[in-house]
Amino acid sequence: GDALLKALKPFEKKYELVKEVRGRGLLIGMEFGEPKSFLLRQAWTMMHKINPGLFAQAFTIPLMEKHGVMTQVAGHNEDVLKIAPALVISLEDVDFLVRSLDEVLAAAHSFPGPFWEVGSRLAKNAIF
Repeated sequence: GDALLKALKPFEKKYELVKEVRGRGLLIGMEFGEPKSFLLRQAWTMMHKINPGLFAQAFTIPLMEKHGVMTQVAGHNEDVLKIAPALVISLEDVDFLVRSLDEVLAAAHSFPGPFWEVGSRLAKNAIF
C-alpha cells in the first residue's frame, strides 16, 4: 500500500486534473478537481453539467478495456476514483497499475482525445 500511494502521489503535481491522492493500506482514492487550463476546464464543466458523476466513471472504462485494471468510483456524484487492488499485489503489479493510470491520465489531459470520447459516450447514455 505504501509503495502504491508513494508512486501515485506525484500525479498531484504532474496532472492538473488530479486534486489529491490519498489512502490507507491498499485502499487508495484519487480525487479529481477542476483544471485551470481553458479547454480542459470547459470539457470538465460540460461533463459535470450533464451528470456530476460522469467524470470519475470515464476513467474506469479505459482502465478496464485497455489495461485490464478494475477500478470504481468512490460514491454517487463524486470525483473520486477508488483503487483497491488485491491484497496479494506485487511490486511489478504496482508498476503496471501506475503505468496504466499514467497513460489514462495523460489521455484525459489531451482534449479532444480518447478519454473524452469515452466521456461523450457516457454522457449520451446519461441523457437518453
